Amino acid sequence: MMKTTSSILSWTRLCVLWMGWQHAWVVALATSTPEAAWNHGTAGPPDAILGIAQAFRECTHPNKVNVCVGAYRDDQGQPWVLPVVKQAEQLLWQSTTDNKEYLPIEGDAVFVEKALEFAFGTDRTDTQGNEMVWAGVQTLSGTGACRIGGHFLANFHDNPHIYIPTPTWGNHYKIFQECGLTTHSYRYYNAQTNSLDFDGLL
Repeated sequence: MMKTTSSILSWTRLCVLWMGWQHAWVVALATSTPEAAWNHGTAGPPDAILGIAQAFRECTHPNKVNVCVGAYRDDQGQPWVLPVVKQAEQLLWQSTTDNKEYLPIEGDAVFVEKALEFAFGTDRTDTQGNEMVWAGVQTLSGTGACRIGGHFLANFHDNPHIYIPTPTWGNHYKIFQECGLTTHSYRYYNAQTNSLDFDGLL
């Protein structure tokens, strides 16, 4: 199962290996000269948000503060795990009913339902009293959610346009464009006042 990169890339066909013990897909492209297969690839633009994290790591100031990603941190600047998260992890670890069975393709139904209620509340009626239909699926991270949601809209919605806030993560435009959607941008943040850009949002 464990082969060197050069030996994998020397195979005479496209291979997809399922590394079950790592839960990861490994794709190998067939070619007699492994390095030639990637010569046409170009590096994507640097991510503006993660670039802040890189600048933080390179900064030598003793009182530097990492304001890149919205995460709780302790006085030493290290990630701080909320006690309630640790308690939840302990409950999962001690569970006698969790048997690691594969979930349905839409994910954990209870988790999805609670996520929908967290996002939209429990009242499923609109201002006219009509019942609204909610739908959701469990995905792998925000990137996976963007990809699945974008693919769904591109295939099943009659308006293939999507508006993306500015600023946002650098990969969002590429994800939605590769799904087949036409991307547009809108403003929601006023950098001069550090507040909501109401006119730009509308």
